[in-house]
Amino acid sequence: MASASSSEVKAIDKRTVHQICSGQVVLSLAVAVKELVENSLDAGATCVEVKLKDHGLELVEVADNGSGVAPANFAALTLKHHTSKLSEFDDLLTVSTFGFRGEALSSLCALSDLVVTTCHRTQSVATRIEYDSNGHIKSQTNCAREVGTTISLHNLFHSLPVRCKEFQRNIKKEFSRMVQMLQGYCLISTGVRISCCNHTGKGKRQVVLATSGGSSVKENIVSVFGQKQLQLCVELRECEREEVEVGEGEESDPVIQDALKSFRLAGYVSRCAHGSGRSTVDRQYYYCNGRPFELPRLSKTVNEVYHTYNRHQSPFVVLDIQTRRDHVDVNVTPDKRKVILQQEKALLLLVKGSLHKIYRSMQGEYEATSVGRQPGPGILASGDQQVSPEVPLHPPPPPTSLWSRLPSLKRPSSHEDSENGDLCSSSPRPKQPKLLDYGIEKREHGYSHETRNKDEESFNHRNKSSVSASPLSGVTTTAYQCRECERAHSVL
Repeated sequence: MASASSSEVKAIDKRTVHQICSGQVVLSLAVAVKELVENSLDAGATCVEVKLKDHGLELVEVADNGSGVAPANFAALTLKHHTSKLSEFDDLLTVSTFGFRGEALSSLCALSDLVVTTCHRTQSVATRIEYDSNGHIKSQTNCAREVGTTISLHNLFHSLPVRCKEFQRNIKKEFSRMVQMLQGYCLISTGVRISCCNHTGKGKRQVVLATSGGSSVKENIVSVFGQKQLQLCVELRECEREEVEVGEGEESDPVIQDALKSFRLAGYVSRCAHGSGRSTVDRQYYYCNGRPFELPRLSKTVNEVYHTYNRHQSPFVVLDIQTRRDHVDVNVTPDKRKVILQQEKALLLLVKGSLHKIYRSMQGEYEATSVGRQPGPGILASGDQQVSPEVPLHPPPPPTSLWSRLPSLKRPSSHEDSENGDLCSSSPRPKQPKLLDYGIEKREHGYSHETRNKDEESFNHRNKSSVSASPLSGVTTTAYQCRECERAHSVL
């Protein structure tokens, strides 16, 4: 091996650079589907269909009814850093589309076998194009298709052996993360129908997700998670600046006050009553100007406030933060999920104050509904004084006898030897049903005459102290006839 001092520094060939960079852009199945769905939404599609075979191992396909790809763009469609979203760096300050780096399709060519079927709105015939790993056209044929684009990925990650094995081993987890990511786009994309289905090896088609293209986020929540989830939520809006709790000396800070004005909040969050939240944080979706993003400090703030009112659960959150585009840097990571916000501290204060305002008002409504109720025993009334009513609100039921709780038994009548009064009483002898002979040797609980005494003559009233009745259900009761007094008795 050559030493570092004698080794020659030279440029890496383009093919190697392409493969290295492609693995950094598309990290998982969720990222691959995300890039294709974002392309469809940027093309103005109102219907996006995601189709997978064997959870994405065999095929990942995204079809839309967008504007399609013009024939003049076929060659440059999958080349590195080729895009129609921006032309210079300053365009990043005003970019409004999901994609703008021109890396997604080029990276997918290096990681899978990519096929594009598209029909531009100006064309009457569609075109099917196959690309090689470098993003160059391999074949091009005419076909039938409506206006729009279909992108198919075969054998995803086949060029990265280690990642491919991990992808195959954890395919169910990868699929679940992809569905959760897709739910985020379903919630924020109003007027767009998004569906996802999986085809198994047996040819069965399983619809995993489907929306109806609602005109509001509220309707999309119902489409994705159902009406019950919406009923457990409350609408979230920003509070007034005066209601935001700022630190000491920041009340008169013009920078903080101006930053509070620049943010607008819109969305839904779980109510604070127990049972309205969730056991995990799997349904928390945050957006900045309609773009899904991750901000750990924002998520931590929301959960901390919610745990103040419901410490055992986590909230369902759909929060869209509207602010000036030049106050946000979205070009932080290739997947554009992490952003840098100008005046992030002011945003956290605004979100915290808005949540406290909502939950305090809900607590006030709950306390108002409890006014006028008569406190029961052990409940503190106003002034924190123990209330002890003379007459209980719910008096205990009157005591009942053992025999009333055992309707299947008949109360035995009295006889001469009833000193202890265990089973016999002085009441008149009732009419007795047909009695069983006491000679049964095995009972449900292993109680038999043989184990007590083999001498049947000793089984008389001297043994009545061992005879008892239990009010618990499930105990076998056996009737026998005493040999001495020929009266009826019952044994449990």
